[in-house]
Amino acid sequence: MHTLPFVKLLAQREPEASIEYIVGSGHLQELLENTVPYINKVWLAGKKSLAQDLQRVRAAGKVDEFIFLHSAWWKSWWLNLRFIGASKVVGYKRDDSLSAVANYASSYFPELRDQLIEDAHQVLESKVLDTLSLRAERSNPEKYICIVPGVGHLRPHRAYPLKKWMDLIEQILNESDYQIKILGGPDEIELSKLIEQCIINLDQSRIENLIGKTSLLELARLVKAAEHLYSADTGILHIAAAAGCPTTSIFSITSPRRFAPFDSGARVIQAEPCLCNPASSNRPKACEHLDGDYASCMKATHSLTFTTFQDNIVV
Repeated sequence: MHTLPFVKLLAQREPEASIEYIVGSGHLQELLENTVPYINKVWLAGKKSLAQDLQRVRAAGKVDEFIFLHSAWWKSWWLNLRFIGASKVVGYKRDDSLSAVANYASSYFPELRDQLIEDAHQVLESKVLDTLSLRAERSNPEKYICIVPGVGHLRPHRAYPLKKWMDLIEQILNESDYQIKILGGPDEIELSKLIEQCIINLDQSRIENLIGKTSLLELARLVKAAEHLYSADTGILHIAAAAGCPTTSIFSITSPRRFAPFDSGARVIQAEPCLCNPASSNRPKACEHLDGDYASCMKATHSLTFTTFQDNIVV
């Protein structure tokens, strides 16, 4: 999701070019093919068939430029030499003074770096998923809020305590007529089971646990139609921002300055006090100041409080 604003700018500047993506997930391939009209083709390269899949890309025709959007820049030269055969290779150059989104753009357009530092939203568009294709026909046009309680297995200390998520869910149920949809990935089935236990005494008619039950495309359609989404630093958060869903997120070990959703209207909360002090990077990968299973700053931070979106959301 962080790369798409740059790619949209690239498509606008090079309207005659065919822009093609190589991804490692079938779900991501489906999402991009259906919601990103400025990408001409999406290739799937699986881990077990990487060489074979990349050779298919090369066999399809001459590649003029190979842009490798990954922090391990040296891989770009090796992959191009071994598989792609492009005339020009562009590697990602990490710059902690920029947000991740602006960093991708400045790697290709270094002349825009000063403008990106001053105001990235003046250079890059934020709502980069095609909202028309995300509109879903609903027989029951209920208003709902999305909650993303998990963060997957990568850097688990980004997570906000489940008890505090449940406090927020109960408050939404008590103080509004919103439905609630709980979202997450297929690697969070154990978390889903815990949530089922936690919501057993709540109004089941207003809560739908969809953890592991949607594709990325289905998930994007859900968040596009939501009134609001609450999350920690997750991929779903960035999909929601790219689809134009209003978001509130809470960050701990990862830096909001670098990894906050690319949306000038997004509400972002930094857990305090974060002893890891993630000023700009995503280091350390794991929190060294734990309280049980969670980062101590996430345990200490006051619970998110729901009021109404017309008034405000406060901490």
